[in-house]
Amino acid sequence: MDHPYLCSRRTLLAMAGGALLAARLRPVRAAQRAPRLSVPDFPIPQGGCFLAVVEGDGIAGVTVWFAGRPYTAVADGGGWLAVIGVGQRAGLTEQHRPGGYDVVAALTLEGGGTRTLSGGVRIDPAGFPVEAIWLDAATSALLDPALVEQEIAVLREVLAGLTPRRLWDGFFHRPADGPLTDVFGSRRSYNGGPATGSHSGVDFGVEMGAPVRAAAAGQVAFAGPLPVRGNAIYLDHGAGLFTGYCHLSRIAVTPGQQVRAGEGIGAAGSSGLATGPHLHWEVAAAGYHVNGLGWLLPA
Repeated sequence: MDHPYLCSRRTLLAMAGGALLAARLRPVRAAQRAPRLSVPDFPIPQGGCFLAVVEGDGIAGVTVWFAGRPYTAVADGGGWLAVIGVGQRAGLTEQHRPGGYDVVAALTLEGGGTRTLSGGVRIDPAGFPVEAIWLDAATSALLDPALVEQEIAVLREVLAGLTPRRLWDGFFHRPADGPLTDVFGSRRSYNGGPATGSHSGVDFGVEMGAPVRAAAAGQVAFAGPLPVRGNAIYLDHGAGLFTGYCHLSRIAVTPGQQVRAGEGIGAAGSSGLATGPHLHWEVAAAGYHVNGLGWLLPA
């Protein structure tokens, strides 16, 4: 029997630089199941993402610890899952360092009592290109640290939300029809300065007004203007997973609205810090931006 949050090929949908993280679950049996933690047994690249899954009977709650940070797991299909991003926290450029990491699941048991399960993952280095970007005076003004901090505060509040259930199902839909024009994690030098910025998403080259679609089912967590990202929409897909759609010319949804996968939510533009019309698309897991391309259905 396939677990409900497994894809048809029995793989957990989890982003890892263009690959799915294979993590098979045992069939559900009538007998009492001892608690068990499943994590990927192969390296995850920087900018990737994985699911930590706990199965077993008699579990009332699960918190997963990774890299010194707790992740609340949500109940799903007879198990518990936590979506863990191996990327960069909103507003920062540093990625998780390569190497081995412990993954610890702290279980609260029904009727009282606790139990701890342990596993581990390995993070591999990923190369990020450096880009030189030249801005006019008006656009450069948007890099004012006060404006940037204002935006980061909003993003961290939005991305810290946790809807305690999974709203997405399977692969994500491509949010725009244009070609990929910039990659996740690229380091950015503005007007000849040091490469201090880091690209928190991927860019699709589209014309002004091109339709933008929800990558997966979810709820609108934010819709409005931001200093750098311009007109932006953030969708909450449950279990700590979010997608962002930025530099829009039009926003067609409101906070709290439910959207379907593939539903039109706005139009591409060049609002905020942009040198031309495009869609800047982000995926964030528990507050960490990750490379969203691996969540898309392979071409």
